Order: sequence, then C-alpha cells, then structure tokens
Amino acid sequence: MIQQTNARTSNRRGAALVIALVLLLLVTAISAVLIRGFYTDRLERDRSQIRIQAELLRRDFADCTHAGQAAALTLQTDSFDGTFQLIPTDENGVRVEYHDAANKLIYSSGPN
Repeated sequence: MIQQTNARTSNRRGAALVIALVLLLLVTAISAVLIRGFYTDRLERDRSQIRIQAELLRRDFADCTHAGQAAALTLQTDSFDGTFQLIPTDENGVRVEYHDAANKLIYSSGPN
C-alpha cells in the first residue's frame, strides 16, 4: 500500500511539472511575439517619420530652387540619428537621401 501512494504522488508531481513547463513555454512564446511586434511597430513608425520629413524637405527645397535661393544642403536633425542630404537634380528638382549614423543609405526620394 505504501508503495502505491508514493507512485501516485510522484506521478502527480511529474504531471504538474510538465504542465508548468508547457505554460512557461507558452508565456515565453507570447512574450516573444509581443516584443517583436512592438519592435516592428517602432521601426515602421521611425521609417514613416523619415519619409514624411524627407518629403517635406524635398518640397521646401524645390520651392527654394524655383525662387533661385537653393544650394546643396546637408541637414542634421535632433530627432533622428542620421543625416538628410538634399541633392539638386535637373529641371529644378531635388532628391532627398537619408543616411543613418553609419552613413548607410536608408531612404531616397525624388528624381535621380
């Protein structure tokens, strides 16, 4: 009789351990998905801000070009870790490039 009781207790402990490990794995997987989602969302928001800033700079620079006040500019902004570069093109157009802190091209808009 004593041996059967110990076997049942051992089986219960083993089952509880398996359930606890499965729940831990589930919580870890959900946490990883949420963290990745937050990271992806932040990355997309930053890229969207860069695109908007580049388009606004391109329009402002094109307006200055039409007014005859433009020169090649490089702008450093506090809100981003990189540099916006405005490059005049033919026909009073302008191309905007955004380079990160390592000078890697991240975004380019406008005519080539």
